[in-house]
Amino acid sequence: MVKQNKVLSLDIETSDMLVSVFRLGKQVVRSEQIVDDWRLLCYTAKWLGNKKIIYDEARTEKTEKFILKKLWKLLDEADIIITQNGTIFDAKRINARLIYYGFTPPSPYKHYDLLTLTRRVADFTSHSQAYLTHKLKVKHRKLLHEKFAGRRLWMEIRKGNKNAWREMKAYNIDDVLGMEELYYIFRSWAPNYFPKVYDMTDEEYECGTCGYEGKMREGEPRKAKKFKYRQHTCPACGSWQPGRKVK
Repeated sequence: MVKQNKVLSLDIETSDMLVSVFRLGKQVVRSEQIVDDWRLLCYTAKWLGNKKIIYDEARTEKTEKFILKKLWKLLDEADIIITQNGTIFDAKRINARLIYYGFTPPSPYKHYDLLTLTRRVADFTSHSQAYLTHKLKVKHRKLLHEKFAGRRLWMEIRKGNKNAWREMKAYNIDDVLGMEELYYIFRSWAPNYFPKVYDMTDEEYECGTCGYEGKMREGEPRKAKKFKYRQHTCPACGSWQPGRKVK
């Protein structure tokens, strides 16, 4: 029987920075010009296969450590996290704030970055979540926070605007729901070095991508450097996975 790993879909939002400059336009801004540095504003998390949405926000810097403690526990429990551009942004930003507050590392987890996946398997006009959720017509298309367009949302957050915080929450939650929909579309295209959500005991009767249990369709043997192995494709999600060695 296949066993599902604990998979956490995750998205964070951070504040902007306030800096001191003498003029507008393109220029180099140095660290000593920072008046107020960025911090974690909020995060949304969701366990794959579970309908419950976990959302936490830190409206002041005093409460940031408190939500980071809860986020640390989620990461510590996860076997795999799913993000959109999280390898570059989310994971490193979370680590920066955890280190700042003196946390130790959570237990190791694997990272399933959808931006990395879509760039490797397809050449869309754009690989942003906003573009893909609209292009592929998923239910949860990335919100445009129209009440506070562009940077204004972050500016109003700094002022403590309650309506801006409500819009940030909706924006953050929708990102995770849309990201999860994209995962289901692209998962069968993922190369074999991407983490498998399901642990398999028999590659001929189990799918590590979607958890299907049944006879896999057998393809032609594929030659590696030193041996041949059978290829199998899942009749449920269409993903391919290597099988046993053959002579």
